[in-house]
Parts: sequence; C-alpha cells; structure tokens
Amino acid sequence: MKKFIFALTVFCLSFSVFADKAEANHGVRPYGIYSGYYSNYIYRWGWITPGIYVGALGYNYVPYVRPYRPNRFAAIAYSAKTGSTGWSYGNFNRYDAERGAVNGCGDATCESFLWVRNGCAALAKDSTSNRIGWGLARQKYQARSTAIRGCRRGGTATDCKIIAWACSG
Repeated sequence: MKKFIFALTVFCLSFSVFADKAEANHGVRPYGIYSGYYSNYIYRWGWITPGIYVGALGYNYVPYVRPYRPNRFAAIAYSAKTGSTGWSYGNFNRYDAERGAVNGCGDATCESFLWVRNGCAALAKDSTSNRIGWGLARQKYQARSTAIRGCRRGGTATDCKIIAWACSG
C-alpha cells in the first residue's frame, strides 16, 4: 500500500511538472493574471504542484512576483514671464528630468515647475487671467483633468487649456 501511495504521489507530481512546462512552452493553457481579490496570483491548471492545491476546483495558485521596473521621471518647466514651457520624460532620476525640461524650454527665465515619478504631470493656463493649474496622477487623462480643475478653481478662470504635459514612460 505504501508503494502504491508513493507511486501515485510521484506520478501526480511529475504530471503536474510536465503539464506546467507544456503549458508554458507550447501555449496549451497559458498563464493568466486575473483581477480581483487574487490579483497578485497566477493561476495555472495542474494536479499537484509545490503551490497550494485546491482539490475541489482542480487548480492551484502560485504567488506572482511582479517584474522589477525601474523608476522613471518626467518634469515640466515653465517661465511665468514669457509663458514658455518645456518638458522631459523617460529619465532615470529627478535631476536629469528637471534639467532636460529646463533645457527644452528654450528661455533663460524657465524654472522647473513640476516633476513626477512613475506617473504623469500636466500644466494648464487660462488665457485671460493667466491663472495656472497643475495636476499629478498615474494616468495622462487624470493629470490633465486635475490641472484644468485647478486652473478653474476660484471661479475667475473661464478658458483653461493644457499648455504642457509629460508622462514618465
């Protein structure tokens, strides 16, 4: 009886290992990342693997480690005297992003106005009252809408438009 249980365990483990290799290499059933409560786990079908086995459902989950992604920076430079703007994106540090934005502005009076890490920045200006609004967010549309709302805050600005935006990439 012990030999039978041992043979069955070895068979199930080997089947699971070969099934996972076949799935990963040949695309029989590719790994999938599902959103929701278990969004940090990859589900893969198999019999028994070193992960946690859920017998009734027939699948198990193995912790998913997100791949390393280096920080990226973006910056916007602005000159209040001339209204010139410059931007920089995809830099590996804040200093390079701000320096690139000031250099891209093309005016001696430009100063670094905004910087962002792993996100987006936007700058809005009203053409009549010269009121400025800015926004920082993960997505471009969120940063742009936040900048326009900031420009309109107070009720005096009526014609706010985005004059510069940059995403870190």
